[in-house]
Amino acid sequence: MLVKLTDVGFEWYGRVLFKGFTEVINPGDRVGLLGRNGSGKTTLLRLIHGSLEPTEGEIERAGHLRIGFHEQIQSSERELSVWEAVRKDLTGEDADRTTRSLLKGVGFDEAGWNRPLCSLSGGESGKLNLAKLLSREWDLLLLDEPTNHLDIANIEWLTEHLTRFYGSFIVVSHDRYFLKSVCNAFWEISAGRVWSFKGDYMKYLKARELLKKSNMRRAENLRKEIERQKRIIEMYRRWNRENFLKQARSREKMVTRLEKELSEIEIPESEPVVPMSLPEVERADFKVLAVEDFGVELGGKYILQKVNLEINRNQKVAILGRNGAGKTTFIKAITGLIPFTGKVEWGTKVKYSLVDQMLENLAPDLTILEQAWSKARDWPDWKIRAYLGRFGFTGNEVKKVTDELSGGEKTRPALALAILENPNVLVLDEPTNHMDLESVQVLEEVLKDYRGTILMVTHDKSLIESVCERILVVFNGSVIEIGDIEEYLKLSSKVSDSSEEDTKDAKEKLMAFQRSKKLKNRVKSLKKRLGELEEEYLKKEGELARLEGKMKVHAADHEMLLTLHREHEKLTQKMEQILEEMDELSVKLKELGSTTSIWRS
Repeated sequence: MLVKLTDVGFEWYGRVLFKGFTEVINPGDRVGLLGRNGSGKTTLLRLIHGSLEPTEGEIERAGHLRIGFHEQIQSSERELSVWEAVRKDLTGEDADRTTRSLLKGVGFDEAGWNRPLCSLSGGESGKLNLAKLLSREWDLLLLDEPTNHLDIANIEWLTEHLTRFYGSFIVVSHDRYFLKSVCNAFWEISAGRVWSFKGDYMKYLKARELLKKSNMRRAENLRKEIERQKRIIEMYRRWNRENFLKQARSREKMVTRLEKELSEIEIPESEPVVPMSLPEVERADFKVLAVEDFGVELGGKYILQKVNLEINRNQKVAILGRNGAGKTTFIKAITGLIPFTGKVEWGTKVKYSLVDQMLENLAPDLTILEQAWSKARDWPDWKIRAYLGRFGFTGNEVKKVTDELSGGEKTRPALALAILENPNVLVLDEPTNHMDLESVQVLEEVLKDYRGTILMVTHDKSLIESVCERILVVFNGSVIEIGDIEEYLKLSSKVSDSSEEDTKDAKEKLMAFQRSKKLKNRVKSLKKRLGELEEEYLKKEGELARLEGKMKVHAADHEMLLTLHREHEKLTQKMEQILEEMDELSVKLKELGSTTSIWRS
């Protein structure tokens, strides 16, 4: 036993976060701690660490137990360099090698190892604290959102590091891929208690659903039985005979007991499924965004240069890259927030929304419902509430004002308001940062259902694999396209292990490969679109045949025939547009050296 918790509870200013938690942390336990923002996850870590005392119950720790918890940089350390802060806790022949491995692992490039701690941003300080924590030996690690501010390659490194870690740990994270990879048990703070589940992530989900259904069924059966007994009691009292009145009093005691049993049933909270579709978006041009010979210069240095790429209608694109590579710079430049060189051309029918800007424009003193109504004034109350339910805001949650929401919670209303403006392109920069796991799942479903184009900077592997069909990487001042995340991890590994000259050579080879791959991807994209258009045309042909059949049937009905003629005209115009686009695509494919028939055999 490392730590034993007995009937532990914590109350904060009259609000009970959780109570009655009894659990034992044993050697080899690797626990994922889940719960909504504000549910008490960090509080529970502090209670286990000992930096906070429970308001009820007790916590027993094994003698000489070494517990590692995220620490803030001490003021006495702020003049140390990044290298010195990690190296000072290490001894032995491998100290330098271990320091290099840790700093690279959490995402510090060699160029930044000599920076003083006082110059670090909040995100960089968090990464350094993680490196310092992992530089020492612990029996129990307490990790609070360690994947925040790490890119996918760094998360992969942390995953491997924790897999090899000999001790136990409890980790708070919203990254499902990470949780699936490292945890063998889960605690969930929900409905004022901490639920404990043994097994991996998939077993946790199944056990949680089984528990929820079982308790809901039990609660429903108890409610029915209580109503049945009340009806019998009422009937006995109407009969007003002594023996029946005696039975009524006996059954009233039974009802009291059943009501107490019902009140004690606890069910893990979860977001209700709201089956409302998102608003339709205006159809954009096929070419949504074209970037040619694009570059961004900051402080006399080119962050990005000679970037050429094209994004097409309805494509959902993930943008990856190491921290500081220029992902946010790229997003800001193409949306006109910072100057750039070269050419950025959005399609004529494109209306994009930068969700970060919507986040900044949330009214602090207005409710989510009020702000949504301001964007959709003609929607009835039930419809706007159902729409907000898609983003995880149900019941009285829609009456929360912006200032009541945590940083992670604010992304959801910002996205909801952005989509109400009917953009056909959404631009998102790290939307899952500071979100809880449930919010990430809500976000994923919304982005999957969205019918426009998405450009999204993210490090969430599960989100990328579920939502995105293309992956761009900001790498060494350029933007390249890769096939999948595994390819990105290989690329990151090569860059991390190579010298500056090797990196230069690798970049030249990669760029040559990229040009070839870009051509193949372009051909693949055009062929895919051609196939979609073919299917659409054949479908319209069927509609046309049915319409012409109706016209023959109603040949004597002048008014109906006029209506059908108008429909016929619209349909034939649409079919002509499809044929024109197919012809354009065929010409482009021929120019790219690909031969394909307009019609598949």
